[in-house]
Amino acid sequence: MALLELRDCTIRFGGLTAVASFSMKLPANGLYGLIGPNGAGKTTIFNMITGVYRPTEGEVLLAGQSLVGMKPYQICSLGVARTFQNIRLCRSLSVLETVQMSLVKGLSYGFASAAMNFGAFAKEEARVHDFIIETLSLFELDQYANDPATSLPYGDQRRLEIVRALASNPRLLLLDEPAAGTNPSEKRELLNLIRQVKERFEVAILLIEHDMSVVMGICEQIVVLHYGAKIVEGTAEEIRRNPKVIEAYLGEEV
Repeated sequence: MALLELRDCTIRFGGLTAVASFSMKLPANGLYGLIGPNGAGKTTIFNMITGVYRPTEGEVLLAGQSLVGMKPYQICSLGVARTFQNIRLCRSLSVLETVQMSLVKGLSYGFASAAMNFGAFAKEEARVHDFIIETLSLFELDQYANDPATSLPYGDQRRLEIVRALASNPRLLLLDEPAAGTNPSEKRELLNLIRQVKERFEVAILLIEHDMSVVMGICEQIVVLHYGAKIVEGTAEEIRRNPKVIEAYLGEEV
């Protein structure tokens, strides 16, 4: 059984069909890419998966369970996390606090239990702190733990968003243009980090990316969208040579 499955998903906004009869399957621990020209419907698909939009038709399934009609927080609690194309960090929080915010659903105590058993509370707090520092260290962000999150360089803010998403212990991680705005050196580091994340956290990853060097360099399978419809799916080599992909990107017949 696929971890994530979309079956004939269509979404309409008034008279506009943003995505038409889109289907795909992502296996557990798979790493797939979703590409296409601007306006192809990529982020709309992410929004359908995470409950921001409800598909007009079709099904979105996580390990066989339908996500259609669920709220975003309910879908998150089932193990789906995402980053956004535009960085969304709170100015008032430190790097550590930004990650800690995503760990709330995994805590084993509430206010009452913390008040009655301070020892257990302190032990849990120490465990959470160690986990955050360890994860930040993987992304080389641990030295900034107490700095304001928005004071980090752009590339580090991108990586912090991934750490924050991972802190919710997801089964499925959706990355929306993780390489946007990064330089060539940061892109190479990102490729290695995504590979590490997939193996270390045993998480399935679906990413949207315009940088073909990133997509071709890391994705096991690539799905190509054009005007809201899937035109082809295959390996990097198959996608690179496909005439429909060349036509969609270059706007000419091949």
